[in-house]
Amino acid sequence: MASNRDKNGYLINPDYGSGCFRRRIKISQMGEVVRGEMEDNHHGFCVTVTLKEGKVYSIVPEYKRFPFNTCPGSDQALNNLLGVDAGLDLKTLNSAAVAHSNCTHLLDLTILCIQHSRQVQALRVFDIEVQDEAAGVMACRVWCNQELLHHWETTTTVISYPDTWKNVPLRKGFAKWANRQFTGVHLQAAFMIQKSHFVSQGRRIHIDEMAGECAYAHKTMLGACHTYSEETAQKAFRLPKTTRNFTDCPEQLLTFR
Repeated sequence: MASNRDKNGYLINPDYGSGCFRRRIKISQMGEVVRGEMEDNHHGFCVTVTLKEGKVYSIVPEYKRFPFNTCPGSDQALNNLLGVDAGLDLKTLNSAAVAHSNCTHLLDLTILCIQHSRQVQALRVFDIEVQDEAAGVMACRVWCNQELLHHWETTTTVISYPDTWKNVPLRKGFAKWANRQFTGVHLQAAFMIQKSHFVSQGRRIHIDEMAGECAYAHKTMLGACHTYSEETAQKAFRLPKTTRNFTDCPEQLLTFR
């Protein structure tokens, strides 16, 4: 079994290279209530954000599908956003929330809802696709309400296409670059590709075969989020049957099956 693990101790998925990672995000608004829904290969979350006089009044998360038994314990960290002004920029919202104490995906969804409350458009549906690596390249696309906003090609660490953005890093330095390059929905979509590119690497791992393993065994992730905090990771165990393959059935996204 050891020979089937990568250098970080993860079981290798023999089917990687035959599909793609998909994520769908739906943000809808009725009055001062904004609802977010997100599902991808590894996660399913919803959140309802209520605002009063332009400030966050309540946040109600829903955990539909998640990889570790400790993921639902991240909901208390979202309370750091209560009372904040919906007009704050992304960096300030992340700082107020203490990002590393949260579930990254649920926090991102909550912040999208907060930002959406300032939009005229009542409904936005984002579809993100990251193809499995082939010949060292991953094709990445994001649509909003079926309009293609970005089409990039990447390696595991940088953008390789379009040529004008060649070698832009996908980790450290990306946020600074994206904030200079884009605004509005195109900026949101750029961060969606970046985050999905990172999460898509989970398709390389045979996650369901690792059920019962402790998060603390993979120390390269420590500090990344609530579950991978030093204390929580020691009592975090992978749950069974948490992955889905939406390569050929994107219509099933947001059904939370």
